[in-house]
Amino acid sequence: MPTSAVPLFVAFAEFDLPRFQAESLGLLQARLDRGGRIPRGTIAIGHNHYSIGYHIGTADRRLSDEIIAFVRDCTARKK
Repeated sequence: MPTSAVPLFVAFAEFDLPRFQAESLGLLQARLDRGGRIPRGTIAIGHNHYSIGYHIGTADRRLSDEIIAFVRDCTARKK
């Protein structure tokens, strides 16, 4: 089965529940196995499942900056 051509960004947090971390890693592994590449992503150090999203729009721009860079890369015109 071919992998999706849709760009994927995976984010999870250092203090997520182990099940959430395992599911995120499983998704990354599945995309690697099917498409030969790991999708772009980040691990939010110092965050949990809730705090990672709560920091969007605050002075903590780590996740916001990663998302913005991902969108820019996906929408940039290829020469």
